[in-house]
Amino acid sequence: MTGEESGTGFELLVAALVASAAAWSAAQFASPWAAAGAAVVGVLLVLATFRLADRARRRFRLPPFTIPSFPTPEQVAVASVVVPLRRTPRLPSPGELDQRIRAHLDGRQQSAEVIPLKADASAALRDALIGLKDARR
Repeated sequence: MTGEESGTGFELLVAALVASAAAWSAAQFASPWAAAGAAVVGVLLVLATFRLADRARRRFRLPPFTIPSFPTPEQVAVASVVVPLRRTPRLPSPGELDQRIRAHLDGRQQSAEVIPLKADASAALRDALIGLKDARR
């Protein structure tokens, strides 16, 4: 709701609802004159509240936004300088990839020896896991 919409249907509808609720409540416990007075007070309170809310909204208005002008494609083409952000390495050919894979596999086969361990820790690991399992129960 903007400042131009002040006093529009929404505000009047809310004011009417509050006024009718106040009038009905007053009519239940007092005279019809008290109901009419409560309705008037309800309308005035709602309209005053909307006026305060609208004033607070206007206090924080933003300045009008102006669209900046952008250069035309011709101006960009004349003044453009291409700056590479990062160097991308040349991708290897399939033959080079095959050579790398074969060299890697050949190197693994030469250095793939079994180193004997001084102690077998698998039994200790199994016992520790069983102990953890028992501790959770």
